[in-house]
Amino acid sequence: MEIYNKDNITINYYNNYKFAIHHNNSIGYTKETNALFKSIFHSGFLENVKRNDSFTTVFFQAENVMTFNDFLDQCEKNYGVRKVQYIDCLNIIHSFKNQIMYLERLNHTFYNIVPENVIVIDYEHFLYLGNTIEIIENNKFDKYLQFLKPFKKNGFKSPEINSITTLPTIVDYRAVYYSLALFIYYSLFGENYESKTEKILGNKKDISTDKNLETIYYTKLNWFLLRNLNIDVKKRNIYYI
Repeated sequence: MEIYNKDNITINYYNNYKFAIHHNNSIGYTKETNALFKSIFHSGFLENVKRNDSFTTVFFQAENVMTFNDFLDQCEKNYGVRKVQYIDCLNIIHSFKNQIMYLERLNHTFYNIVPENVIVIDYEHFLYLGNTIEIIENNKFDKYLQFLKPFKKNGFKSPEINSITTLPTIVDYRAVYYSLALFIYYSLFGENYESKTEKILGNKKDISTDKNLETIYYTKLNWFLLRNLNIDVKKRNIYYI
């Protein structure tokens, strides 16, 4: 039974709680795709995880696998609101952090987060199946993403990526930290933080004045959002929560 089918990646359920994540296009299987599948395999929470020799399929066991949209439907059914609970937002951060950290060791990362590409496993683990991009490293203090050709500006993305108007161009590799914070904000509050701000990079609203944050004052999520919804990329950090 097919659970997910997007951008040449499918997830199928077989039997006895066995699932397979598979890339369907051998021609389109790039080094970026290879990095993604390695980050899936090494996510740290998949049970009985195995892979084929070519790293085009990852097998695992789980009791439940669903899309993020279905997870939101379940939240609405259980709690009466189409929002993610506080503890589940922490689970999202931990899951994404593990995947991003592994990708960075491979000199790759994500540049945006599209909710339709998020998979929820056993209601507590979150796996991202979106596009990766190579990290260019001049030295250990200078890492960036290089955009050479037109790309989709969909999903949650940082102000520096939103502001790209010419190619080629480069942005700091920590752009995805902002994307993850936007995704957490949306999940927790049911609102798009970017829609509440000016589209011009220099006129972004100060996240510290956001009224929604008053409801999570002095919590781990509050500090996470303050750090990562920050125009200054050097102040972003997803590793501490």
